[in-house]
Amino acid sequence: MRVLHLFSDWKWTGPAEPAADLAAALAKRGLDIRFACSGVPFGVEDALEKRVRERGIEPVTAFALSKHFNFFANRRDAQALARYLEQEEIDIVHAHRLQDHWIAAAAIRRSSRKSLLVRTCHDGVPQRKSLRNRFLYKGRTDLLIQLSRDAYQQDSSAFRLNRRILFIPPAVDVERFDPQRVEGDLRRELGIAPDEVVVGIVARIQEHRQFDLLFEGFRRIIHKYPKMRLMLVGRGTKMESVAVRPVKKMGLADKVVFAGYRHTDYLQALKTFDIKVFLVPGTDGSCRAALQALAMGIPLVTPTIGILPELVHDGVNGFLASPGSAGDIAEGLARLVRDPVLRRRLSANARRLVVERYSLADQAKRVEAEYAKLMASRGSRLAKPPEAPAALPAS
Repeated sequence: MRVLHLFSDWKWTGPAEPAADLAAALAKRGLDIRFACSGVPFGVEDALEKRVRERGIEPVTAFALSKHFNFFANRRDAQALARYLEQEEIDIVHAHRLQDHWIAAAAIRRSSRKSLLVRTCHDGVPQRKSLRNRFLYKGRTDLLIQLSRDAYQQDSSAFRLNRRILFIPPAVDVERFDPQRVEGDLRRELGIAPDEVVVGIVARIQEHRQFDLLFEGFRRIIHKYPKMRLMLVGRGTKMESVAVRPVKKMGLADKVVFAGYRHTDYLQALKTFDIKVFLVPGTDGSCRAALQALAMGIPLVTPTIGILPELVHDGVNGFLASPGSAGDIAEGLARLVRDPVLRRRLSANARRLVVERYSLADQAKRVEAEYAKLMASRGSRLAKPPEAPAALPAS
């Protein structure tokens, strides 16, 4: 079985990591996996192309695969992809974003290969009933994989997909994100005492990320629990106005640690956290950063937005907050900070539930099984009935 994964971007952001991880996990299972993405602009070192190669797959960069719609570029890609499908005898094209989904559908229509088309929707929310989506799902997509149960139910009805839609939860590499395998943390480097409870967040520091809610929630309880520290992992062009100045204005400068962007020691950064706050899903609706924290045994405080209520069960592996409520964030943090026994219980639950329900290896196994079903279905559709024998001449 030969499968081509498509990703219309070059950035290591949004759903790039889940797409690359799935492709690598399928390759480990013995499938012939190709991964096509945009080429890296000059001067960029850390990009999707590099990360795919690190996972043992040589990326295909022969197509433009622009993140944004461009009629002429998309048409050239569709023509080139149609030839590639025929030359490489691709059985399944697995698209991960709307742009590459659109290009793949056009290419398959042009190609004599008639590859099967699968789409994973990483948005974590139901898809819009746009003309483009209706066009794509009306007989042009063999299978849609939804990572959210709610989105699966709504899309199934909205697009009348019947058996051409499947709910497969998002996944995380539970072996990589295993607290027992990660050596050390960043407490000494960042000047955090061993007995301080660390509330952490990993996010790009941007205006729409709602850092004001986190700072306000933290401010409301710090006087009751002075052994708390807030640790921000991330960077952004608006860092001074979004984070640094508000923290100083609130009198929290000595309680907030700006850890910056972490790559080689990202796991050690996570291991520094006792609690994690996840505020906004961002461009990755599967909320991989939330799953990574849960896999590390870190309970979450998070709002009921998108897929998050499906990942976090209130009082089991974290606490849910109403969207926009600094008070709910403060209450969730306070409950975890003041009760170490509760924190340990939720930590154990977090790790256990991820291993049971969100393992990357299990996700790859399920996707491979669906590939096999599609191939079997195509074989039965393409099989021609035997010709009737010619009539014998009358004697």
